Amino acid sequence: LANALKGNTTVTALDLGNNCLGHRGAWHVAASLSSNNILQTLGLLACQLTAKGVGYIMDALKTNSTLLSLQLDANDMDSLTHPRIQEGLKSNQTLQTLSSVQSALSPKY
Repeated sequence: LANALKGNTTVTALDLGNNCLGHRGAWHVAASLSSNNILQTLGLLACQLTAKGVGYIMDALKTNSTLLSLQLDANDMDSLTHPRIQEGLKSNQTLQTLSSVQSALSPKY
């Protein structure tokens, strides 16, 4: 799937919710985001993402300029995730919606 996303020219929304991606799966998704210029919406609800996995995704957002919406609800994030999200958001100018309900993030996100 990650390799297919790299060469994707048509899919603008992808929902991977309720899959056990963990940080390894997040790494593959992030690698795809770094080179994908079509995907606009990514759903990662309840994918067992930790700070490490979210860090991979946020690093990819530093170079991705097409993703508009990212759903991180119901993942295993903690206070170590906050700085990773902040850093990713500082570098990204296109993300419009970040959802992290039930992910132990403070309301300022």
